[in-house]
Amino acid sequence: MKEKNIKTGILFALVVAQFLGIACVNFTRSYGFMDYDTAFTVRQGVEMWRRGIFLKDFNYSTSMEIDCSAFFAAPIYILTDNLNLAMGITHCLFNALIIYLIFVIFSQVFPEEKTRVLNGTLLSVLFVFTPYASKPDYLDWSNMLFISAGYYEFRVISMLSLLGVMLMSENNRVSRRKYIVHLILSLIFNFWTSLSVGKYALGFIILPFVLKRCLDMIKEKRIVIISRHNFALFSVCALWVLSDMLRSHYGITSHRTDLDLVNAIHFWDNIQNMIVGIFLLFNGLSRKSGVSIFSPEGIAILLRFGMVCFTLILVWINGKKEKNRTTLFTTFSLVTLVNLGVFSLTSSTYGQSIFEHRYHIQWTYLLLIVVAYILVNDEEWKNHFAFRLVTWGTIGVLTLVNAVGFSEMFEIDKEKSHISKVLDYADLGQADSIIVYNNFELAGQIRAADLHKNSVSVALSGEMMSADYKYFSYTVADQSYTEGRNIFVCPQEEFERLPDYIKSGYELIYNKEWIGNFYIADESPFDAISGLPLETAERSVDFPYSPGYSFKGNLDTEGRLIAESATAEIILSGPYTNIIPGTYDITLYYQVEKTGETPNVFDICTQNGERILIQQALDSSLTFVTLDDVSFTGSAPLEFRVRQGAGGKMIIDRIEFVRVSK
Repeated sequence: MKEKNIKTGILFALVVAQFLGIACVNFTRSYGFMDYDTAFTVRQGVEMWRRGIFLKDFNYSTSMEIDCSAFFAAPIYILTDNLNLAMGITHCLFNALIIYLIFVIFSQVFPEEKTRVLNGTLLSVLFVFTPYASKPDYLDWSNMLFISAGYYEFRVISMLSLLGVMLMSENNRVSRRKYIVHLILSLIFNFWTSLSVGKYALGFIILPFVLKRCLDMIKEKRIVIISRHNFALFSVCALWVLSDMLRSHYGITSHRTDLDLVNAIHFWDNIQNMIVGIFLLFNGLSRKSGVSIFSPEGIAILLRFGMVCFTLILVWINGKKEKNRTTLFTTFSLVTLVNLGVFSLTSSTYGQSIFEHRYHIQWTYLLLIVVAYILVNDEEWKNHFAFRLVTWGTIGVLTLVNAVGFSEMFEIDKEKSHISKVLDYADLGQADSIIVYNNFELAGQIRAADLHKNSVSVALSGEMMSADYKYFSYTVADQSYTEGRNIFVCPQEEFERLPDYIKSGYELIYNKEWIGNFYIADESPFDAISGLPLETAERSVDFPYSPGYSFKGNLDTEGRLIAESATAEIILSGPYTNIIPGTYDITLYYQVEKTGETPNVFDICTQNGERILIQQALDSSLTFVTLDDVSFTGSAPLEFRVRQGAGGKMIIDRIEFVRVSK
């Protein structure tokens, strides 16, 4: 049997084992890999499939996060209530698509050589689907590409599909039908990715191909207007413009759409950090001190460090050869130039002490494919013994790295133990809502781990308890105020510091030091919204201590405002939030302990009280008043006021808002 056939057989067996290993991880351990970023993305995907992609009051973070497996796994998750199944199916489909796109690339690079096409594809797949991190972290290669949320999955697919189209444009033997099918596929993924990530797609995916086309024209010494290359690039750019217009129209912004230029003082440090980030991406440097060089972990890190050095040196040496200045090499060089050029001049340490190494994925993905191209193109090697040594050595190293990576992956628990325990206690307490004190990460993971439970993180600021909106996939206000039973998870020492009106409603049911005590109540003592309910909620309740309100008087143990006035004055006002168009029923709950000299009045006004929209006298014999079918159509800060007569005494319980229609 020829050596090439043996190599093909071994590569095929390794790729099949690798694919099955990745599938097994996704089908059995998706809960275990659900860090808080993934959790918010999963829940965001669920809500977008339920309500629509462009939503008001939506808290986008770094992108729309529709360009990843988690988004497309969401409808399966909704139907099956099983995240493992949803993520497993979705990743398998997109992984298979990536394998096909790599096959398309090698089919164009070696159009007449089936063995090289097959070996190149298999070796590339072995490279790009290797779990390089021995203990996967949410910023690492594996989590970004083929397990967990897969944030860079569509970015890679967009790049590979566009590269395949550009290679097809050079091949006259490719039929028009085949070209059009692949072009449409590439346009779909590039548009979807552009819609999600905005400027990133233009700068890091599309721009290198435009530069490549410009270089070709300079090399040919003529400007070609009508060609397959130009048509493909024009279409991709036009769709990016369309996606940018949609983002602007719907007001889609995020806090990381741009990177800041690095301060000149830190320029050389930034260069160093950028280089370190390359090795960190492949786990080729230790993230902690005290790792022995001869320990299994130390040897594995050295192995990956050597692999990164080898790939960079191999590509540099072969890139100098005239014959290797092909579309594949040139495109890789331009992608690398754009990426490293941007990273050298911008500060990219957000959330990390050194460098967010995931930023290197775009160009290093092509790096690994180029290395596979070099290792199957044996005719370019003058020393065939060195070629065989390098090729088989690479396969051996990749096999070892895969073995280490998958062994670590399968040590991850099938479910996050603390999440599952919280949900178990909520079920025991027959509570559908879970309130977590000052832990938005846990609250987000709970919301993603159980779509039937509502969870919100709260924090205390002065006398006011408010929800923490940070990184929530959409407005957290839905069901945050509930008349049903709710579990409150809070460390005992923190619970003791809470105001009486919070503590009085809760009863300790479980004492668990691993995360905090578990308390239960029949009704939540606060609401995550101040004012009218947002688009995703049907109801909201304001208390005197709700954020945005000011009051005169004292709060009792139930959180009610006790106000006694010598003169006519406003005892409660707020929250000065914008009107959400719609029709509402608004109810004020109160008690008149002592009638004043002038009437007690409930006002709804704007412009800091200068314009009164509705004025309702409060009957001393009643305990509530409801304003039915109140319609709001404008957009101005609303203020709800309770004015008490001179010499009067009132108790204000809460203001309740119910959406009747939009």
